[in-house]
Amino acid sequence: MKNKLYKYIIITIIISILILIPLSIMGNLKRTAYISDFKNIVENKYSFSFKYKSKIFKNNKIYEIQPNTNQTIKDIISIKFKNGSSFGTLITDKKLNANDKIENIEYKLKLKKEVFIFFILIILIFPILYLYIISNIIKNYKTYILLLIIHTLLYFSITKLILPSFSMLKLQTNIYDILYSYLFVIISYNLLSYIPNFIHLKNHRIIFTILFCVITNFSFFVIETIALSVLDMVILFSDMPNLYSSLITVLPLYMKIITILSTIIYFSSILFLLSLFIYNLYRMFKTKKSNAIIMILSIIAISYVLFLRPSKVDIWSIDFLRNANKRGIIYTLNYRINYDRINNIKPSKEAVLNSINLLKSYEEKRDISNLLLQESENKRDIFLIFLESFYDYSHFVKLFNKDPFPKEYRKWSNTSQKISPNVNNGSFYARLAGLTASSPLYPKTQSEKINNTLISLLNEEGYYTLALEEALNTYNLKTFYPSIGFSNSIFGLNITNINTYLKTNINNLKKPLFVSGFTILGHTDSHIENDFNISEKNKKFMNYFNGNDKLNLIETMDNSSMAAMEIIKIRDTILKYSPNALIIFKHDHLYPYLRAIVERSTIDENIKKSFLEDSSPSPLLIWDGTNGAYKAPVNIVPENIPMFIAINAGATNYKNYIISLLYKENIDNTISTYHKYYKITNNSLILENNIDENSEIFKYENAQKILSQDIFQGKKYYYELIDNLKKTN
Repeated sequence: MKNKLYKYIIITIIISILILIPLSIMGNLKRTAYISDFKNIVENKYSFSFKYKSKIFKNNKIYEIQPNTNQTIKDIISIKFKNGSSFGTLITDKKLNANDKIENIEYKLKLKKEVFIFFILIILIFPILYLYIISNIIKNYKTYILLLIIHTLLYFSITKLILPSFSMLKLQTNIYDILYSYLFVIISYNLLSYIPNFIHLKNHRIIFTILFCVITNFSFFVIETIALSVLDMVILFSDMPNLYSSLITVLPLYMKIITILSTIIYFSSILFLLSLFIYNLYRMFKTKKSNAIIMILSIIAISYVLFLRPSKVDIWSIDFLRNANKRGIIYTLNYRINYDRINNIKPSKEAVLNSINLLKSYEEKRDISNLLLQESENKRDIFLIFLESFYDYSHFVKLFNKDPFPKEYRKWSNTSQKISPNVNNGSFYARLAGLTASSPLYPKTQSEKINNTLISLLNEEGYYTLALEEALNTYNLKTFYPSIGFSNSIFGLNITNINTYLKTNINNLKKPLFVSGFTILGHTDSHIENDFNISEKNKKFMNYFNGNDKLNLIETMDNSSMAAMEIIKIRDTILKYSPNALIIFKHDHLYPYLRAIVERSTIDENIKKSFLEDSSPSPLLIWDGTNGAYKAPVNIVPENIPMFIAINAGATNYKNYIISLLYKENIDNTISTYHKYYKITNNSLILENNIDENSEIFKYENAQKILSQDIFQGKKYYYELIDNLKKTN
């Protein structure tokens, strides 16, 4: 067997060399192309794409482009290409239109490193495939066909029938998801050859493989589809501690019991099967070492290629749902792992210093006059209320027979600035952005206070800072709130009880007062029975939806319309006791299933599109004391709310503070929020997916990301470096 193995390896190496050498020689020949698709970035700087005359010899899965950077091109001052891709930027004195062409750009092609990796894998895998795996398939092909049928039926039942009936997303069918997950089923069959205490059970091997098949489908296609529907992201085991505790906290008792029992069954099954896999590997190693080694190497290689391989992630265009629809859930898990790698990098002291220097250069020349409200008094009471899953259905008002939202709310909403929704973990990220100015990340548990936040600045100004939570402790908020400086935090007020608490206690609280509140109405299963009869009064609108979608829509519309009433009540309660208070209401994220519900509806496509493609669907509601409703400038994105509050609290000592350095600047009519970039057009935000990594806005956002990571996840070099800068100044 060993001689056969060596023979096949040598033959595979020779064939690989005979393929690679001609490909390399042909790619190295000099060719010409042209550049076009010009897009003005700023002044005389343009982005472009490379256009090839050859259909084969161009940037593709085999070749990467190597342009002749020494070539002199008429009217071009400088030109840069992006790492072997077909895109780049140039600077020219000549005005370029989108369809203009610049001809005769010289280039050569180089084989991508992935090609060499592919052939190395072929050299290693093909002999094993031929000698071991094919014989295994021939021996067990009937069982494998049966398992494929069962696995495929489970996949389609879950993704096309069961989950959509519960208003979950109906993802695009992905053949790679089926095949990749089936690969794990085949491996499990080979690791279940011997099952102690179950030998007497007929077809026990197939039965336990089917159990693994069920768990595989549940893991990839139930849990992840729910996560995409609810959180707009796929989740990993590392997310479980935070998400699970938060979920259990807000669920009603019967759902708590179901969730805990399901969790016990799920993880018990995984542990049971895992112990069988390890036991069978041990037995295999004792009888046939070569088979055991090949099995272990195969599992490691498959796991690496599917989940752990490095891949490029553009931090500004993170869209897990788009990736899942386009490339499948298993690819999206790899995408998420690489996203986490970027976010969990602990910045070096030098990187933090460079970031601070860049951010301070913008801070020094910043004009914040548009943040200051007219006649805003120092030390006024300030209230920032976050609204769980709130949306006012403004895109669909024309379809209502009877608008369920109060007229007073609509009047305020229609004169307010719209703001982009938060992404995954939206409930926590809303608080993080609104109180610290940090874009999305999940802080490590803090052993010491995080100074220089909005709350610590307000404390210095003499404010009593209070956090009010209608829910119980979620996202470790009981440690997070004290870490950023809150004087006090109260949890478990229950649905609609922020207003009740303020009515009862506002006169007894120290002044000036800053309150951060979070409502729970809008969360799944937080519904309160009422007599609104939204469905009866809007039958025409409800007929656009079917089955469970209609039931879920009625619930979320009920919740949001009731939340709109609570907004008015809370505002009026505050103004009764504090007439000059600054009051801000901001939604945290859209109702989790809403996009999927609207996509499946029969609503007119133009109306549907107006909602699905809206970058800022919900209002930022601001009430300026006795001056009434206030429309915020378009640059008050979530991360800029802390500076807006600080300025209107009368704070002046905010320079070098986190909230000032993380303030989102409008640079060349582009602003970032939640690691995404938006063009400011006609006083609204339009999502921008084509960002030059050499642009000012990208460098600015990257510097802020580094600083956030250092403060909330890293070594906190920021504090030492800021102290040093103060001393030198």
